[in-house]
Amino acid sequence: MPKRKKTTINDKKRCTSKKTTSKRQRKSVFKFDIKKILIERWEEGNKLLKQSAESADEEMIVNNDLHQEIVNQTINFEDNNTLPLELIKLDHVVSDRSNYNIPFNDNLNADSTELCTQRFKIMSIEQNESVAKIHYNHLMKASWSPEFDVSFENNKFYSHYLDVRYILYKWRPDLDTATSGPSLGYQKVERHNFQLVINFIWYNILKNDKKFSVAQLLEIANFMFTISFDCLFGQMINVIRRLFNACIETAIEEDNDNAIIAVAQDIYLKYNEDDLLNMTVDFFLPLKGQTMKKMYTYLTYKLFKSLLKKTDDTSTFPSCIKEWFVQDLVDKNYFNENEKKILCSVIRLLEHVVIIFDLYKEEEKMNNMYNFLYTAVKSTGLSDLRFVNILDQWRLRLFRLHVNRQLNLIND
Repeated sequence: MPKRKKTTINDKKRCTSKKTTSKRQRKSVFKFDIKKILIERWEEGNKLLKQSAESADEEMIVNNDLHQEIVNQTINFEDNNTLPLELIKLDHVVSDRSNYNIPFNDNLNADSTELCTQRFKIMSIEQNESVAKIHYNHLMKASWSPEFDVSFENNKFYSHYLDVRYILYKWRPDLDTATSGPSLGYQKVERHNFQLVINFIWYNILKNDKKFSVAQLLEIANFMFTISFDCLFGQMINVIRRLFNACIETAIEEDNDNAIIAVAQDIYLKYNEDDLLNMTVDFFLPLKGQTMKKMYTYLTYKLFKSLLKKTDDTSTFPSCIKEWFVQDLVDKNYFNENEKKILCSVIRLLEHVVIIFDLYKEEEKMNNMYNFLYTAVKSTGLSDLRFVNILDQWRLRLFRLHVNRQLNLIND
């Protein structure tokens, strides 16, 4: 039998010569360009900030337009200055001026001052918020300002005068005692009553800073301080803060250090450390006006030195920002030897001082203070993350300063 020729199956890949082989492209090695990365991040950050600012501006415009629309509707509700409105019924006590019995005068020949006085009285107790706002808008359009002191003649109270002091004391009669309770049981004052009255007083102080005397302005400011600790009025802190600011800035010149210290010292002696810590935020931040800034500086620096038991120091204002650094005033054992509350209070106080007085200008000392207080927190076993977060914010800011400085060196 003849042999069959074997077929060769060539499953091998053909070999090509080196000359015909196409050269493969090699990937370029990644080059780490720190300068380029920092610049790109810087530009992205600026872009985000710009977008956030534009978004906030658009939101503010929308809110302003909506608010103005509501205000215009209220003002245009009734243009007649003799608008007759019914006063809410109150239990009348003949011997007590605290309950008004005011029939709104709709006589066209009535004196404008008398009508404005009635509006102001009704506005302070009207339970219907819309009606109270109508009175407020009429008062804002009228060229009338309330009196501070009540007028008497032969021990008779003149109803055509209204004293600001009295209407404020109706809400808290005792300014000498910070813990005195409010007299709101029978009066049932609403939030809108308080807000409208305070806003109208604020408006008149700004409109005519000679209307009230210095003593009267400081009395109103003192009242704002006292009433803010009431749980009801504490919710109106922004309204209270604005009137307090106007009274202080109008009553005291920024270069009158003696007057500033006298008012600040009176506040400092009247309240405890916790109240003072809250007050530095509630009443002074954000700072508006040089007088307020000086008073804030005096109170915070005095409290700061007191917490560190440096009350023997006669200085009233810090001469430079270096006087705010804790590590230069106490040693490492200070916070271990005292209550943890002292360390907490120091950190709470410095949380805002660091920003307001820009202690970051002394970057090295600021870094040392961070390490000093962070070590103190760890050694005392302080578990409240709030204070650790405050220190971490300082550290983050210091790191950003470092990065920006390196970026500037690269650009130069």
